[in-house]
Amino acid sequence: MFQQRKRIAALVPDMYANTRTTFTNAAMRFLCWNMCFHTEHHAYPGLPFHALPKAHGVLKPRLKVTAPGYLAVTVQVLAALSDRSSR
Repeated sequence: MFQQRKRIAALVPDMYANTRTTFTNAAMRFLCWNMCFHTEHHAYPGLPFHALPKAHGVLKPRLKVTAPGYLAVTVQVLAALSDRSSR
């Protein structure tokens, strides 16, 4: 998703610093095949989507970029785009 990577230091080689995990409800996790666990997905791309919640439980202390939901991510993206257009 476009939103997953906005306002994150994309050139940082640390997977836990350049990818965002977004906390969502069970319905959204189901609809998105657990891709809200985006950092976990990129850290272990071969892991099946149904195993991502368990991976999140193990990797949570290492996560450096998270968001409390997609609304918060959208606000961050719009702010980043606004900053870019005002330059």
